[in-house]
Amino acid sequence: MKMMKITQGVGADLLNGKFSAAGKLPVSVCDSYKAGDGIVGPDRVLPLANPSALGFDPLRLQKIDFICAEAIAKQATPGCVALVVKDGQVVYEKAFDTWGTIRKSLFIKRRSMTWPPSPRSAPRTMAVMKLVDEGRLDIQKTLGDYLPWTRGSNKQGLKIWDVLLHQAGLKAFIPFYKETIDSSKEGIPLPGIYAACRTACTASGLAEICISAAIGGYPV
Repeated sequence: MKMMKITQGVGADLLNGKFSAAGKLPVSVCDSYKAGDGIVGPDRVLPLANPSALGFDPLRLQKIDFICAEAIAKQATPGCVALVVKDGQVVYEKAFDTWGTIRKSLFIKRRSMTWPPSPRSAPRTMAVMKLVDEGRLDIQKTLGDYLPWTRGSNKQGLKIWDVLLHQAGLKAFIPFYKETIDSSKEGIPLPGIYAACRTACTASGLAEICISAAIGGYPV
């Protein structure tokens, strides 16, 4: 059973491109599986392509090098891997710098695994890219162009491009929790929301306040 789980895990990793197949049988097992037989897969899942053939300007792609170098120089990140894919083909892929103060001896490689700082950012960005490719979204338009409930508010004119780049002027942090505490008593939790033990009533009370604030009950 343990060996089966290991085999299944390795097989899944192979299909996901985490490594390339290179093993071959050292001896013959039967007529169908002889010594030397094996599956030798490609070194990468997505093939490399000429950027120009897919409509990219190679000089513009080189700007990614400078952006990554600047981010590392300003200590915004200890290192990074940049990847540009179009139509299932890789037109740009590079790794930059080392792990910095974590382990200076370990260089970041194209397949280095890192902890994602924001699990929501990657799928959100890919969803936006897909909508743009399909012509269903224009990131140069505003929230008001796509979200009717923002019209008439101070969010209506925010450009989607600026929102994606975190430069739309929105508050970085909104302390919703302050609505659930008594500020006149040194931050004591309000008894109508909190309790000494967890109950369905108190849980729903806190959720209602958070949801109300999130949908526009409080200025953002």
